[in-house]
Amino acid sequence: SPGREGSGAVNFSCLIYHVRFMNCSWAPGPAAPADVQYRLFSWAASHEAEAECVHYVVDATGTRVGCHFDQLGKPHRTDNYFFLLNGTSRETQIPFLDFTPFKAVQMGKTLPHCAFSPPSRVSGLWAPPGARSISSTCIF
Repeated sequence: SPGREGSGAVNFSCLIYHVRFMNCSWAPGPAAPADVQYRLFSWAASHEAEAECVHYVVDATGTRVGCHFDQLGKPHRTDNYFFLLNGTSRETQIPFLDFTPFKAVQMGKTLPHCAFSPPSRVSGLWAPPGARSISSTCIF
């Protein structure tokens, strides 16, 4: 995508929990201008229009570095979730990031916290009630 090399967001990842909630985070690119603002959009291919994040997380300088989604909706086996992370600046164009679809069936089969970093890496921590934390991979 067009824009100054190194100014786009980096290290994008998301954490899905309790099936319907998700936190995503990213870091400003190493060459991002001081006034950069990132915007995260998501949508499900089968039934939703794109929607911008409503609850951004900002760092000490006011730059958006994360998003909390509190209404993912119940996943359907046919849903694919898409993400687009773009940025704006008065100084330069900011390259955007878009990702391969993430299938809802991979997100919703388990209640333990599952983190993913596109395109398809999945990891998580699982702890049964009353037990010590056990590191495990989320199985889909």
